[in-house]
Amino acid sequence: MDPTLSSRPLEYPLYLKPGFSREVLHTVGEAAMFIKELPAKYDGVLHWSLAGATVEDAARRSDSADALRVATMAMELALETEGMLRSGEVK
Repeated sequence: MDPTLSSRPLEYPLYLKPGFSREVLHTVGEAAMFIKELPAKYDGVLHWSLAGATVEDAARRSDSADALRVATMAMELALETEGMLRSGEVK
């Protein structure tokens, strides 16, 4: 399955700082599309590689709550590491 097509909700929404193509990532597909649209300078960066791999896994294993939890947390960590995550939002 193409992870960008997944409508599976993330464990919790991830709120982005202003300036991105979307304000909130709600689904596995939105997270996958966000990673896919990152500039080339992010290719091979460890936290984005981890987030991408776990998002793909969550899309592929749609019955696994653990895979979804790990993907959401990895995506949150990558966004936070890059200073892209809006702080102060309630999960």
